[in-house]
Amino acid sequence: ALYFKGKRFVSEALLSAGALSLFYEMWHRLDLFHFPEQAWPATLIAAIASGIVTGYGLGLVLKSGAATGGDDLLSMGLSKLTGLSIGTILFGLDAIVLVISLVYLPLSLTLYTLLAVAIAGRVVAVMTREPIIVPAPVVKRVTQ
Repeated sequence: ALYFKGKRFVSEALLSAGALSLFYEMWHRLDLFHFPEQAWPATLIAAIASGIVTGYGLGLVLKSGAATGGDDLLSMGLSKLTGLSIGTILFGLDAIVLVISLVYLPLSLTLYTLLAVAIAGRVVAVMTREPIIVPAPVVKRVTQ
């Protein structure tokens, strides 16, 4: 990131990663919504909502040319090298982490998280997609 984007980009990414961590911790401490681990409908709805909100927020950050942390930066770089969308790469990286986390997380929670990550990746892919520019039709004037 330092090579491709420069010092300012990296310092802003570090600042946003720190802020994101701080806000996550603050939200966790508020504990406004607490559901039992096996509350199936609530967990499914939370996974879907989390994917949409996280994807939209991350899409806004990436669309503005910024990043929130390491996996965003890595995904941006790999996207340029491979031509794959940032959302697809984010999903792949997160899926690898989730498979590894099966060592200590229950399968049900991992699958809900995978659903949230898949939705977020798709939302990011749609939001960061380059717009398709359609040339305007050329109208020929007939002069007499």
